[in-house]
Amino acid sequence: MCAPASPQVAVLRYTYWMNENTYTTKDIAAIFKVSHQAVKTWAREFALYLSPSAQPESGKRRIFTDDDVRVFALVREYTQRGYNFVDAHLALKAGQRGDIPDTASEITPTPPPQLIIALRQEIAFVNQRLSEEKARGDETVGQVKLLEKLLDQKEHLVRSLYEEIGQLKAKLPPGG
Repeated sequence: MCAPASPQVAVLRYTYWMNENTYTTKDIAAIFKVSHQAVKTWAREFALYLSPSAQPESGKRRIFTDDDVRVFALVREYTQRGYNFVDAHLALKAGQRGDIPDTASEITPTPPPQLIIALRQEIAFVNQRLSEEKARGDETVGQVKLLEKLLDQKEHLVRSLYEEIGQLKAKLPPGG
């Protein structure tokens, strides 16, 4: 029995596909009009080219991304043409992918898991705070520049007053 993944690994897995549509095994079967078992077979056979969520730990649901659908699209195209899995592996290794079929748009993507929703909310909150802090920092920099300018003006005024005092002292009679 393997040890459970650390929370950091789980977060990395979810952030990998956080901003993409996600699909279940049932969705993939419907998109490509294949059996549930065919999807599982493809997922095992082509795991190297799929997202980590396509090969979850035992007891967890498979979640497929748009990139995974492109991998399956190429596999489906190759099997329909009579090619074997070795040919599909070679094409995938070379970076080829299929196009997401139009039927994929008819499938309602699986709602994101609660962890993803929570992470999205946290990211939005952090981004908001970052914007606020940047604005406050910009405001503070502006205030510092204004104060420096005022200080320079006051120092100039003080120098002028000292010069004027010196000139007035020079005009006074000696000893007066």
